[in-house]
Amino acid sequence: MVTKTINAMNRCKKCIDSRKSFVLQGGAGSGKTESLKELLLYIKTKHPKARVICITYPNAAVDEMAGRVGEQYLISTIHSFLYGLIGHYKKNIKSVISELFFVPEMVRAEQLKEQKEADYKKMEHEKYKRAYEKYVSNLYRICKENTEKVTGKREYDKDPEGYN
Repeated sequence: MVTKTINAMNRCKKCIDSRKSFVLQGGAGSGKTESLKELLLYIKTKHPKARVICITYPNAAVDEMAGRVGEQYLISTIHSFLYGLIGHYKKNIKSVISELFFVPEMVRAEQLKEQKEADYKKMEHEKYKRAYEKYVSNLYRICKENTEKVTGKREYDKDPEGYN
């Protein structure tokens, strides 16, 4: 029985032929740029109308790759590539970013006469928790910043206006 082995280059070429994306990664000096040159030559000959983007991390790698494979392909850092996609929407993004962090102002309403103080405080604390959790969720999602857990009811009841 004959076993067939597939090396990494053949696997990459197979991805190219079937129009699938792939990641070419390896340690320093492992031959990534040389492999990339070979794959780009393969694309140029087999799929001349194909569009290619090569994304790397540091700007130095962008310069190195562009110097070795030529200027005909888009070679970029991930940040430059993404900015190229959203750069035209910068004004729009700036105008809505505040909406992501909008938390309605908490104003202590005049307590209804028929409502018990304890029930009112519980309802108010729940409202505070929802607003705080929305803020914390957006802060983490956008800025990757962690904050303290929401204040417990007992602590909140000591100074509700301060927390609001």
